[in-house]
Amino acid sequence: MTTPGSNLFKRAIKLIKPTTIQYFRWNGRTLNEVKQWVSDFAPAVTIQASVQAVPRSVYKQYGLELQKQYIKFFAPVDFFDLARDTAGDKVVWNGRLHQINSQTDWFVQDGWASCLAADVGPFTGDPNA
Repeated sequence: MTTPGSNLFKRAIKLIKPTTIQYFRWNGRTLNEVKQWVSDFAPAVTIQASVQAVPRSVYKQYGLELQKQYIKFFAPVDFFDLARDTAGDKVVWNGRLHQINSQTDWFVQDGWASCLAADVGPFTGDPNA
């Protein structure tokens, strides 16, 4: 096994049962009918990921808000995370919408990324809700 380039996610997902999640890719911002900028997302795509809980014991270390719930997930996708003038991608897991806050981009190197995402509420069918 050689790293980089061995795609450890692809190898690991054969041993760890993947979870199916819905993925909404952020396309940019558009002006709505009342001249407000709103995020535009591509239609949902179903992807396979490894989803894990984020223990509260690391919230302070990561600078996370204690009132929120977070997930960490690994998937073979090149995600957008939060940045200036960028809303970032969203995922649906367990009936809840999650905003990707940060990612460890290993996609170019190895074909996968690790993301930290905040629960922003129940999924209503609209990624902007």
